[in-house]
Amino acid sequence: GTQASLASEGSVPGDILYPLKVSVSEPLSFVLTPSTEGRATLAAEFASRRVDEAAALSSVGKLDEQTAEDLATRFDAHVDVLAQETNTLEANGEIATSLAVRTDLEQKLSASVEEFAVDAVVEESALMATALAPEESTEDRFASRVFEKSKTLATIRERLDTALALDVEADLKEGVSLAAIRPTDVEEGGIASA
Repeated sequence: GTQASLASEGSVPGDILYPLKVSVSEPLSFVLTPSTEGRATLAAEFASRRVDEAAALSSVGKLDEQTAEDLATRFDAHVDVLAQETNTLEANGEIATSLAVRTDLEQKLSASVEEFAVDAVVEESALMATALAPEESTEDRFASRVFEKSKTLATIRERLDTALALDVEADLKEGVSLAAIRPTDVEEGGIASA
């Protein structure tokens, strides 16, 4: 039970305990987390783990096409859950909290994409040295998906930064409050009136 769950924490796809980690331990942790902020943070942590797992497998030459697709699908699902939870935070006026969670994941993803890019340059150089035409690798495709989500997070972060930079007193005089800014309004670039 608990010991197997703890032992599974460091597992990667292909390890015997990995299914326990992603099918039991992580979902159970998520369900047992009472706060929206906590669930958003966990979703970000799980998304970051999927990227770390891909990097670990890639570094030893074990990131195959199917595993990369499975990790990318799980990564996408975690980022989608993060978006739902942070949208709830924003709807409740907790824009700074949402911003902090999103920014943390964005920074982790940026570092990971850079790591994949460095590895891809090394692989491309090796291919060129052997006169083979470089083809987009499994790692490149995975990194591209992570990069696209990272760009989306960056765009939303910029909009949330703008919303937080508003002068609250001036907004209150105009009938707009930060609590009235809905996530959809921020994502579309508009601001809701109170």
